[in-house]
This record gives sequence, C-alpha cells and structure tokens, in this order.
Amino acid sequence: MISFEELKPFLNIGSNSNNPNFEVVEASYPMILTLMQEVPAAFEIYCGRKFIENDLFNIVRYVDFDDDFIPVNYLPINKISEIKIDGEIFTGDFNIGEYGITIDKLSEKRKNKAKVEIKGFGGFDEIPEDLKMCARKQIVYENQRKDYLGARSVQEGGVNISFEPEVSFLKTVQTVLKKYKHPYLVKM
Repeated sequence: MISFEELKPFLNIGSNSNNPNFEVVEASYPMILTLMQEVPAAFEIYCGRKFIENDLFNIVRYVDFDDDFIPVNYLPINKISEIKIDGEIFTGDFNIGEYGITIDKLSEKRKNKAKVEIKGFGGFDEIPEDLKMCARKQIVYENQRKDYLGARSVQEGGVNISFEPEVSFLKTVQTVLKKYKHPYLVKM
C-alpha cells in the first residue's frame, strides 16, 4: 500500500550528513517492514475488503437459495472471467455492481444453498492517496509507540499516559476508512 521510500521522510530515516555515501537499507528496519504488512492487513479486516492493485482473485461463497447477490471483497471489480455454480460453469447473465455481482434468476435455479466460485480481476489501478495517507499516519504512530506495546500506562517526566489495551486506529484514519467499508462486511 505504501513503500519504504514513501515512509522515510516521516520516520526521519535518511542520509547521514557525516557520510554522504550512507545508504539506508530497508532490512535495518524490521519493525517498519512488519508494520508495512500489518497496517494494510488491519485496514482490510476493518473494511471487509481487499486493498490491492488490480489483481486476480478466486473467491468461493455459499449463498442461500433466495439470494441473487454475491458480495465480492476485491473492489472495484474490473472483470469477471468465470463463474461456477456447484461446480458447473455458469453461462447466463450477471451484473457487476459496486460491491459484488448479481446473477440473474439464481434464486429460481436453486432449491438450497449454492456454492458459487468467482474468478476475476479486482482492485484499484492505483491505491488512492487518502488510503496511502492513512497507512503512513498509522505506521508512523505505531512505530512511535513500539517501546510501549502492551503497556497500559507509561510515566515520563512526571506525566502519566494511559493507553487503550487494544490496538485502535487513529481517529483521522478511522474517518477515512469508513468510506471504504464494505456494506456487507465479507469475511476474508
């Protein structure tokens, strides 16, 4: 979602003024590399969707007989290449919507739950800037707290700071993420 290069200025990681040939090596910052994986993963869980650049997906959903809509968490959906219903390739009509696909008259063809497999491409052509900004803010925040992970309170210079016991998003990050929340909150 965001590169190490994009994070460096916000983490005060840069060249050494005493040695102009000093090179920053990503592997020297394992905490940052871990956060670069964990923060976007937490965003995906919170929003119930994948934040990837256009990529192949293969999902399986079990839908009730009275349900024609199948939510997809690789959004936006760019192309559906194959749909199988109970193992058989579906050749009928379907519509791609903002949050999934609707298979015309699926409920008329089923008398019980159906196993629907969908293959296609989905995701952003490029990650939106507001999501990158959120990732940057949350990674910097989590990195600043790294010495106090798991602590409920810390005392420094006569000041006592209390933390919530669980990890939570910054308010500004949560506000932006709300607009990306999948209304059907599909489990991934």
